[in-house]
Amino acid sequence: AGTAISYQTGDTLGVHQLGTVPDYRKMGVAAGLMHYILHEAQQKEAVEHVSLQASKAGLHLYEKMGFNALGTLTSVANAA
Repeated sequence: AGTAISYQTGDTLGVHQLGTVPDYRKMGVAAGLMHYILHEAQQKEAVEHVSLQASKAGLHLYEKMGFNALGTLTSVANAA
C-alpha cells in the first residue's frame, strides 16, 4: 500500500519517494512507514540527521512528526 526509500550517507539518513497508493491514503500508511524508518535510524548510532524533500501533500505529515522546513526547492523546466 506504500513505499519509501531511505539511505545513509555519513551521519545523515535521507528519506526519498515516500508514497501511498491512492486507495490507502489517509489511513496512516505513510506515517507508519516514516515511524519505521525513524525507529530503524535510532537503532544506528551513526545516524545523527534525517533529511527529506516534502511535497505539498506530505508536508503536514512531516511537520506533525517534528520536521522543520529549512527552505523551498524550485525547479525550472526547459530553461535555456
